[in-house]
Amino acid sequence: MGYAKQFDFIKFVVPAFLQTIEWQDVSWGNDACPRFENEDLCIAVWVAEHEPEDREIDDMKEYTVCRLILHKNDCPTLEDDDLFSTDSINKLLEWIELEKSIQTIEHCITVFNNMTTPIEECQDSLVTCLTRLQEMQKELN
Repeated sequence: MGYAKQFDFIKFVVPAFLQTIEWQDVSWGNDACPRFENEDLCIAVWVAEHEPEDREIDDMKEYTVCRLILHKNDCPTLEDDDLFSTDSINKLLEWIELEKSIQTIEHCITVFNNMTTPIEECQDSLVTCLTRLQEMQKELN
C-alpha cells in the first residue's frame, strides 16, 4: 500500500535508499511505523517518527532492523528480536554495508564447503566484499 498512504508521511523521514528497487515498501496502517523489506539481504527496516516524542513506542529508535524469514510459497515473516537500532542514518547505512559483507563471506564459506559451485563465483564475491570493506574503512578515517 505504501507508507505515504498508510501514515502521516510528514512525521517520517524515509531515507532515499529505502525507496529504491532493492527495497519493498510493505507498510501497513496497523503497524507502529513504515517498514521496508529487502529479500536479498533478508532484512526489514522500520522507520519511526523523526522526533522521539512523536514515536508510538517510547524507547524505539528512528531505524530498527529485523531479520526477514523467507518461506517457500508464503509471505515473509519477521524474527521477534531486533538485529540493530539507531537514530543515525549513517550508522544504519554502515550496518547494512557490514551485513552485506558478512553475507558475502558466509556465501563464500558455503561455496568452499560445497565445491560443486565454481570457484570463480567465490572469488568474485570475495573481491566485492573486500572492495566494500576497503571503501568503508576509507569513509571511517
